Amino acid sequence: FLSSGILDRHRRLSQSYLNSVNEFAFLHAEVNTSDAMAVSGVEWGSFVRDFIGRTTTSQLVDYNGSAGLSNFTDDQAPNLRLLNSRIDENRLIVSIDNDGDNFSDESINFSRISSEGLLGAWVSTSTEAEFLMMAFFEDGTYFHGEIDRDNPELISGMELGTYSWDEETGLLTVTQTFDNNGDAGLTDFTGIGAPDIFVHLSGDTLTATIDEDGDTLDDETIVFQRQ
Repeated sequence: FLSSGILDRHRRLSQSYLNSVNEFAFLHAEVNTSDAMAVSGVEWGSFVRDFIGRTTTSQLVDYNGSAGLSNFTDDQAPNLRLLNSRIDENRLIVSIDNDGDNFSDESINFSRISSEGLLGAWVSTSTEAEFLMMAFFEDGTYFHGEIDRDNPELISGMELGTYSWDEETGLLTVTQTFDNNGDAGLTDFTGIGAPDIFVHLSGDTLTATIDEDGDTLDDETIVFQRQ
């Protein structure tokens, strides 16, 4: 799910992305370029949601300060509810009760992103990292999130950027607009002389192959599954 108004927020204010990667896990990413005090970054953890939508969270990784879902770790106020819209099945309503009076004081609408062809959210099933995710959006932007607390050489975090994809050859070209994960992600695949990354689809499986030296041979392969 993606926050409503993402196009304007991406250009002028902030961008939020919430993906339930399985029944009990979530990834939250937020970028805010308008507030110098805001901490942009990624948050990864698990959640429990009861029959009326009341939700508590537990963070495994939290790199975005007070943003995200880190204020909702117990039953004390503020309280969080994740509600499916009765009007639109492709909308998720995040409702926040700041004072515990069972009335919503703030709500954020998230819309399900398109999921066809390359578009949509993809989670790797072959990486050695704890978590690796890519998402491609209709407006030509992409999101990358990667977490591996056991690898001291990897900077866990996120990046945003733009992409173009040659469906015939599979060549994926990218540029970064926000990057706080160091050399992880697609940072190395920009500019003249950069390694090539090719993306091929087969049903709900995405296979990314990397040619590091331009010899047309695959030096690395990463497999993703559609979410």
